[in-house]
Amino acid sequence: MLIKFSRILLILLVILLTAIYLPHFFWMSFSERIRAPYVQYSPVIEEFIIMDYEKDKFYDTSGKEYSREEVDTMLPLSHYRLLATKGLLPDSIQGLEINIEDIRKNYINFRIRPVDINKPQIPLYQLFESKPPRLKLEMPDEFFRTNDRMEFISTENNEISEELTSSFTDLLVSKGFEFPAKKCYGNPTTRKAYDEGYLVIDNKEELYHIKKINGNPFCEKVIIPDDVKIKTIFLREYSLKEFYAFVITEDNKLYLILFENYKFQKIPIQNYNSDEDIIRFQGNLFYRLVTVYKEDQLKVYVTNRKYELIDTYEKTWKSKMERTAGQISTYIFPFELSLNSSDSMYIDFYFSNLNFNSIYLNVVLLLITILWIRKKKIHIIADGMDYIIVMVTGIFGFIAVNIFRNED
Repeated sequence: MLIKFSRILLILLVILLTAIYLPHFFWMSFSERIRAPYVQYSPVIEEFIIMDYEKDKFYDTSGKEYSREEVDTMLPLSHYRLLATKGLLPDSIQGLEINIEDIRKNYINFRIRPVDINKPQIPLYQLFESKPPRLKLEMPDEFFRTNDRMEFISTENNEISEELTSSFTDLLVSKGFEFPAKKCYGNPTTRKAYDEGYLVIDNKEELYHIKKINGNPFCEKVIIPDDVKIKTIFLREYSLKEFYAFVITEDNKLYLILFENYKFQKIPIQNYNSDEDIIRFQGNLFYRLVTVYKEDQLKVYVTNRKYELIDTYEKTWKSKMERTAGQISTYIFPFELSLNSSDSMYIDFYFSNLNFNSIYLNVVLLLITILWIRKKKIHIIADGMDYIIVMVTGIFGFIAVNIFRNED
C-alpha cells in the first residue's frame, strides 16, 4: 500500500514539473515577440502618429506615411532635445510660445503594470523631511509603522522615537484617524524634486495625507467620492504640481488626486483590467495621453488639460495563443503551469491555457500506454488509474506513468 501511495505522489510530482518546464522550453523555442506600436498625439497636425517599429513605418490615422525626421517635427514636445540641437524646435505651437524649461516642467510619463499592484508590501516606511534645510531630500534616520499608533523607529539603535511618535499620533487622532492603518502609499526615493509624504488609508477606510514639514507633523483628511472604492494608489511628485497621485479603483477606473483641494479627477478610459493590462499616462503642455495595453490590443485616449476626451485610437493584433506557435501548443499541452506570473510578484501555482484540443494527442498517448501496460496481466483498478491520468493530463501524465510503471 505504501509503495502504491509513493508511486502516486511521484507521478503527481512529475506531472507538476513537466507541466511547468515543457511549456516553458516550448515557448523559449517557438514564441514570437509581439511588439506593440508606439502611439503619440501630434500638437502640430492634431492627429495620432503611429510609430510601428516592427515594420519601420510611421503614419497617422488616415494612413499617410512620414519619414522619421518628419515625425520628430510633428512631435516637438517629445523630441525637443533633438530638435533643439538641430535648431528646429519651434518658438510656438498652437499660438502658445514654448521653451525647453516649460516643456520639461509639463512632461509626465508614468506606467502602471499589474506587477506593480500585485506585490507584497513590508509595513515599514520612510518619511522624508518635505522642506529640507539644504533643499535636498535626504534619507531619514527612522522608519515608521502604523499599528495602534504611528510609531517611529531609529535606524541607528532600533529604539522608538517617542517624541516623533507622540506628535504624529496625537495629530492623526485629532483629525479623526483610526488605527491601525490598512495601507500606506508613498514614493520613498530621493530621486524627485520634492516630497509629499504618504497617502494612508485608516481602519475606517478613510484617506489621509501625511507628511513631515520642518520636523513637524502634517495631516489632512482627503474626502473620497462615494462611488470610489480604492484598490491602490501611486503617489508621484512631478514638477508640474498638478496632482498628488494616481488612483485605481476596485472597478478598474483611473483617477487623479489633484492639488486643488484633493479633488478626484476621473480619467475617461474604458475596458481597463488592472490585474492584466498595462496602462501608460503621458502629459505635455497641451494634452494628456492614456494608453491601455492588452495582450492583443492597445487603445489610446487623448484629453485636453481639463481631462475632456478629444480622440481615441485602437489597434489589435493576434495574441500569443492565436498565433501559429500558440495554436500548436494547444494540441500538445492540455494546460500550462507556472510558479510565477508577469502580472504578480507572488509565487503561486498559475494555471493557464486550459483547452480540449489536446484530446487527440491524449488519445494517442493513452493507446500507447495501454499497449505498454497490457504486456502483463490486466489490473483494472491500478491500470485504470494510469489510463485516467494520461487521458486527463496528456503528455505530462504519459511521461509520469511510464517513468514510474506499475509493477504489480
